[in-house]
Amino acid sequence: MSTEVLMQRHLALMLKEKSLRATLFWLIGVLLMGALAWGTGQEGKTPLQPLTVTQVLEMAMERAAQEDQRELVSKYRFKVFRVRDKLDGQGGLKERDEELFENVLIQGVPYQRLIEKNGQALTEKERKKEQKRESEFREKIAKREDPTGDEENGFSLNQDLVGRFDFSLEGVEEVDGRSNYVLAYKPKEGKLPVKRRIDRALNKAEGRIWVDQESYEVSRIEFELKEKVKLWWGLIGSIQEVKGTVQRREVDPGVWFPTGFDLYLKGRIFFRSLHSRQKVRWSEFDRVTSSVTEVVESPLPDSF
Repeated sequence: MSTEVLMQRHLALMLKEKSLRATLFWLIGVLLMGALAWGTGQEGKTPLQPLTVTQVLEMAMERAAQEDQRELVSKYRFKVFRVRDKLDGQGGLKERDEELFENVLIQGVPYQRLIEKNGQALTEKERKKEQKRESEFREKIAKREDPTGDEENGFSLNQDLVGRFDFSLEGVEEVDGRSNYVLAYKPKEGKLPVKRRIDRALNKAEGRIWVDQESYEVSRIEFELKEKVKLWWGLIGSIQEVKGTVQRREVDPGVWFPTGFDLYLKGRIFFRSLHSRQKVRWSEFDRVTSSVTEVVESPLPDSF
C-alpha cells in the first residue's frame, strides 16, 4: 500500500458513510497527493532564476511524471502515527483514538501493519481483526488483484488538474532551512468541468503550495474548501468545512517522503453531524535491505 493510499485510509476511519468518504478521498487525493509528487529529487540541480509561476508548475509536473510511488515506498520501512479526535459542536474534545502503524513488505508490496492502539499493544480482538485485514491483503496479491482496492482513485499532477486553478507566485520562503517557491491557487472563474464525483468539491478548493527550489519537490501544502459541498444535492449530507496541511521533507539524499498531515472536518451525513480533526506523522525512515525484506514479509504473529 502506497503512502498516499494510507493517508486516504486514515480518512476512511473518520467516515463510515460511503458517499461522504468517497468525496473526501477524491478531494484530498486528487488535490493534494497529485501535487505531492512522492519520490526521489534531482540532486544538485540549479533552479532557473527568476522563474514564473508557469515555469515552477511545469517543473513540478515534470517531477511528478518521473515518480514510481510504489517502488519508492517499497524501499523503506517507517512508522505512521495517527491521532483522530471526535469533537462536539463547540469544538471540544469528545473522544481520542491513537494508532501506530509500521510499513512492511508483503511479497514486495508495501503494507501498513497496525501494531499499537492508544499506546498499548493490540488486544486479542484487535489482533485478530488486524490478522484478518492482512490475510485479505495477501489473498488479493495471490490473485494478482490490487490489494489497496484503489484502482479507480489514481491521480497525478498534470495539466488537467492544474488547468482548473489560477496560480500566483507569492514569493520565496524557507521550509526546514530550504528555499521554496510559494504558489497560491484558487478555482478559475466560470463553469469548471464536472466529470467525476470529486469535481464538485475540487472546483471549490483553494490554498497554497511550497515547491522546493532545488529539487522541485512539494514540501508543504495548505488547503481548504471555500464553499460548502452538497452530497447528492444535499439529500445525503454536506461537507461544510475541510482544511488542512501536508508536510514533506528529504529523508535521505534526494529522497522525499511525507512527514505530517493535519485535517479538520465539519459536515453532516443524513441527520448526524460530523466534526473531527486528525493528525498523522511519519517517522523512523529506514531503507530496506534484502535481508530485512525477507523478515518483514512474514505474517502477523499470534502475539507480539
